Amino acid sequence: MKMPTAAQLRKPILMVNGAREDLVSRNEPTSLTALGFNVTQLVFGDDGHTAESNMREHFEFTANWLMRRLKVGD
Repeated sequence: MKMPTAAQLRKPILMVNGAREDLVSRNEPTSLTALGFNVTQLVFGDDGHTAESNMREHFEFTANWLMRRLKVGD
């Protein structure tokens, strides 16, 4: 993987998966963090790719995470 640009490093990354993830390497968040990316990871222990069985919970988390990153008020 080539080194990211400064502009890329300023963009936060949210990764939502289940512990039984089968499409994304479990090491990917750690690898991205090691490159300097700001990674937030939400993992559901009883789910797989994109935590489909927990959509309601992670949509709320994702909306709040995005609002904080955009600094959106009430």
